Amino acid sequence: MKTIAQIAKEIGVSRQAVYRRLSAIPSEMLSTNDKGVQVISADGESLLKELLSDELSANSMERVSDNITEKKIIDNLKSEIQNLREENSKLTSALIEQSTKLLSLTEKAQKIAENAQTLHAMENIPQLAEQKKAGFFKRIFTKHGQ
Repeated sequence: MKTIAQIAKEIGVSRQAVYRRLSAIPSEMLSTNDKGVQVISADGESLLKELLSDELSANSMERVSDNITEKKIIDNLKSEIQNLREENSKLTSALIEQSTKLLSLTEKAQKIAENAQTLHAMENIPQLAEQKKAGFFKRIFTKHGQ
């Protein structure tokens, strides 16, 4: 005859799990020893082990099913991560390309602005030269409307 704790240790479950299954065992297979500890006969022990092993196998099948589902989810997430990384890489390349084009256009715009300033300055040079050629009295006595 074995105690509840001994049977739980052999099967690999908690004492509480064994106590919960004791109601399925006939009371003739249960007794208490001289220390007041509940013990189970050999027939009761085999019946209890059978009950617990059936439940453990059902739980393990459920765990296996959960593991398979989790693996599928993990595989899907890994695939999605890979797709997002590829998309990120493409977008980064496109961004670099657009930045390069923008820099080139900015440089061209600066050159055009410099050329426009130079052209404007060149158009004003003849007017300045004419004003310098005019004598002192001519500049003073000339009507500005003419």
